[in-house]
Amino acid sequence: MAVIEYRAAAPRTTAERPIRIFLNEVPVAVSQGSPFGLSELAVGYLLSEGLIADRDSLVEVVEVPEEAAVYVASGERAEEGYVPLHRVTSAGCAQSALLRDARRAGEPRALESAARFDADDLLACMEELCERSPRRNTGACVHGCGLGAAGSDELLLVREDIGRHNAMDKLVGQAWLDRVDVRDKALFITGRISCEMALKAHRAGCPVLVSCKSATDEAVSRAEALGVTLVEWACIYLRGTVRIGFYSIFALVYGEDASVPGQLRSLLLNFLWCGSMVFVGSFLSLIYWRLSKFWRWVVSLGMGAAALLLLNAAIILLLNASKASAGFLGWLLSFIRWLGEAPLNLIVFLAGIAAAFAIFDWLLTRRAPITAATA
Repeated sequence: MAVIEYRAAAPRTTAERPIRIFLNEVPVAVSQGSPFGLSELAVGYLLSEGLIADRDSLVEVVEVPEEAAVYVASGERAEEGYVPLHRVTSAGCAQSALLRDARRAGEPRALESAARFDADDLLACMEELCERSPRRNTGACVHGCGLGAAGSDELLLVREDIGRHNAMDKLVGQAWLDRVDVRDKALFITGRISCEMALKAHRAGCPVLVSCKSATDEAVSRAEALGVTLVEWACIYLRGTVRIGFYSIFALVYGEDASVPGQLRSLLLNFLWCGSMVFVGSFLSLIYWRLSKFWRWVVSLGMGAAALLLLNAAIILLLNASKASAGFLGWLLSFIRWLGEAPLNLIVFLAGIAAAFAIFDWLLTRRAPITAATA
């Protein structure tokens, strides 16, 4: 396999040019796109159109940057009846013969692949594409496309363009030029999965297409018939091992409640939770600094031991929940269940804790001596 490197970061300016593509001196298409990677764009476009397929038949690819033109010479010829759409189209959204022929002809043969992809690897590659796209991360308005292998959490190749169709054409074209077999690879894109994107993946022979955006219903229908697996909304925060969320105490215990009374109960519960923790922390601090040095060590070590004992007790309680019907464990389990039955129960409990420790704090501080700060 060829060694493929990332391109150097590009300037912040987002450039757009009409790019002309020629096959054997015949104009094939003019597409608005980014004026870099013209050779791979032209080759990828011709591949998706079915105009070239045999790598050994390729003669040469010549870029003329000052003309924003690419001349491809190949021993292959267009199929009889092919009508090139050589007109200017919007960025990356060329009305190619790919979609036109797919509607006119019968369904092509579905892809068959023995490659197996791990979900975490796909998410890692999608994250890498979003983070390491050089132009995308400089503020340029471009789409990225990446290529990843089964069993790997790193991308082999990344290409970019202002159009998502062009970005995929560039990547597929570069892989074809480097003789990289994509039949056991996955394509990653930063844009939505449209029907034509699914058709391009099928024409390239890639069995998996992944995006951090959604897929259209037509794309899903076509991909299912063509043997292409679509993965949409492949965002890193969906990975189970690193899922991050912010929840209130109310939502964690009783679930979300979007109603006005529910939001008021949630606000009150969070306020009492924070207040009780403040008063409990103040009480422990006041007690701690009234102790001698020896007892500070005892309390410090004792608090760690108590935390371990409480953790073990909680585990035992959970494991024996079905058996704990009497004794202290049974009472404790019943009390926990009572707290979880209704928000009012937990509100009353936290209000009692906050009030009790607020009184303890007041008793400890009302006659506390005030000493001058030492230099």
